[in-house]
Amino acid sequence: METEMAENGTKKTFYVVNKHPESAQHAFKNFLYNPDTGAVCGRTPMSWAKITVFYLIFFTCLGLFALAMFGLFWKFTIEEDRPRWTLQDSLIGTNPGIGFRPMPDQDKNAESTLIWINTVKDREESYWANELEKFLKSYNKTGKACSYENSVSADDTTACDFDLTKLGSCQPGSGFGYTGAEAGKPCVLIKLNKIFGWKPESFLDDSLPDDMPIKLQKKIKGLKGSSEVNSIWITCNGENPADREYVGPIEYLTPGLPTEEFGQIPNYYFPYFKQPNFESPFVFVRFPNPMKRVLIQIECRAWAKNIKYDRFFRSGSTHFELMIDGPDATS
Repeated sequence: METEMAENGTKKTFYVVNKHPESAQHAFKNFLYNPDTGAVCGRTPMSWAKITVFYLIFFTCLGLFALAMFGLFWKFTIEEDRPRWTLQDSLIGTNPGIGFRPMPDQDKNAESTLIWINTVKDREESYWANELEKFLKSYNKTGKACSYENSVSADDTTACDFDLTKLGSCQPGSGFGYTGAEAGKPCVLIKLNKIFGWKPESFLDDSLPDDMPIKLQKKIKGLKGSSEVNSIWITCNGENPADREYVGPIEYLTPGLPTEEFGQIPNYYFPYFKQPNFESPFVFVRFPNPMKRVLIQIECRAWAKNIKYDRFFRSGSTHFELMIDGPDATS
């Protein structure tokens, strides 16, 4: 574009057409390096420095994120056949938890541990009996026939058959003391939670804890030399002196074994290695004559050399409350 002055003093502007347009080769060279601006491939050195730093930070963060994801999946995910960390290396540790069934309706109150029975209302249909029936359905699987006599125990692939016989009033289909004529004489199932690879250690007669019930100490000492000493023992009682008075006599029914003064879970059910037919061993605790219309706090404890007990943290034990409503206040 050029400008010149006309005779009358006005300016004239006119355009000059470049008759020699820039060649494609010259334009490409100018793109690779522009001497006027110093640009290389269309960007100035400062622009190239900024975008280089940006992508360097971006891909470094992306690589670190991918590395972290790989580490998490490798370290914390559960493998097909076993957890990556077990026993003392795991968060669960080596002290098995103790649980009870039937549990109160957790949808209504997730923190409740109260078993509340109405001997009139529950005589025909009971939530508690139904919950126990549901829980025991999975115990119909078959495994190995284990016993104290044949010295057969669970192995890496096959669990022991859990015999649901000799349970008397706590037999499946009986109502478990929540319905029918036995309503108000409830059975509570006490079980050990699963810990991969854990095996119970038996008490020796010279290593019995001081707080173990005297009768149980005598029982274990009397089994010296017998394979039956290789057991986890279960005891239940009221937590406080008043609770011990209200709870009345307690019966223990171990599947496949006769009724005893204590619950007994044979060691041959362990260890747990995710066998397809493994179910948590349990003992039924029956309360044939608890005081009615009184809230009774009950603690059940498991005894083995490597089961540590702490009432505050509920280690090695479980707690629940029992309340029986009925027409009689003393029977």
